[in-house]
Amino acid sequence: RVREMKNDDFKIDLLDPVLNGDLSNRNAIIMFYAPWCPHCTNFIPEYNEAANIISDKNINGFVGAMDCTLDENKTISQKIGVQGYPTLKVFKDGRYFKEYDGNRSKDGIIEILSSL
Repeated sequence: RVREMKNDDFKIDLLDPVLNGDLSNRNAIIMFYAPWCPHCTNFIPEYNEAANIISDKNINGFVGAMDCTLDENKTISQKIGVQGYPTLKVFKDGRYFKEYDGNRSKDGIIEILSSL
């Protein structure tokens, strides 16, 4: 239940990225990835598992992912400062909060969203 993010799901507000539309007040962790990246492909099963648990337990937030290799997503991934893959960004109440530098495990993902 990872939400596949698109360029239109974001906007830049006073230089900071914010979630757009129905996502504008939500907490989230979003993985910016490239399908060819071995670090990304190794992490995806844990990430998917975290997304399922978060959804099943009604934790306040969602898990998203954006393929940065698609032309339509390159603008926002550049504006949000993605320089390597995977990059995980945390949003609190729809606004960019911080880059996630914690444990890349399902427990780490669940913990950060639960703490918001």
